[in-house]
Amino acid sequence: MTLLLNALTFMQGVDGIDDTDLSKYGLETPAYRITVQAGERTATLLLGSDDLSGTRTYARVDDFTTLAVIEKASLAVLLDAITQPPYVAAPAEATAEATAEATADN
Repeated sequence: MTLLLNALTFMQGVDGIDDTDLSKYGLETPAYRITVQAGERTATLLLGSDDLSGTRTYARVDDFTTLAVIEKASLAVLLDAITQPPYVAAPAEATAEATAEATADN
């Protein structure tokens, strides 16, 4: 979760667009809908189509009327964390059987 919040903080819009036709930007049916909750606050980020250059992506946060244009490079960390989350090993369970085996080995 910390990685996702850090990635969201890092992203900055490089441009803003005032347009209510979300379909032109791929935001009517977004490629990604990312909802993050921190304490009492919940925010949803919609990621739509790439711009004509292919280096930026159209985005919308919550119900803001101004759409953001975000550099794809800054989205890479966020999308990687979502599609390929870091591996965290599950803690070993301390069962009576595992304890008995460990004791027998010593």
